[in-house]
Amino acid sequence: MRDHRPRSTLHLLESDPNNIAQRAVELAKLNKLILALLPGETSKACRVANYRDGVLVVEAGSAAWAMRLNYERQHLLSVLRNKGLASLTTIEVKINPALAAADREDKETAPPRHLSQASGELLRALGNGASPKLKARFEALAKLAEDQKKPE
Repeated sequence: MRDHRPRSTLHLLESDPNNIAQRAVELAKLNKLILALLPGETSKACRVANYRDGVLVVEAGSAAWAMRLNYERQHLLSVLRNKGLASLTTIEVKINPALAAADREDKETAPPRHLSQASGELLRALGNGASPKLKARFEALAKLAEDQKKPE
């Protein structure tokens, strides 16, 4: 049975920092290996969280990505056992929404698109022959072109 009791910070501070650094390097290598084995976009949506007592814990950004990882679980197990992790018994997939949120922050936002003066005039001309409700919408869009030409 596993020991999941909380440990004091004093216990962590007394442990050897080299062991912590070595464990971080091992997890980073394992993460790199797992990401190379995963197909396409799946590798961008997950990461290795931990490896202890033959259990590899992989985090996924959402339930959908976790399901895809579960489909790949048996393949990953066999390949990882052949590549030197003979003691690996199972792969556990956990959902970590913060992983998906971090992915969204990395994406660049598109620059705002501008409406030219000529487009504004064409929208006004279209509105002249339209119903009052549609004319009001075309006028609102044409007003955006006017607002953009004014210096701020």
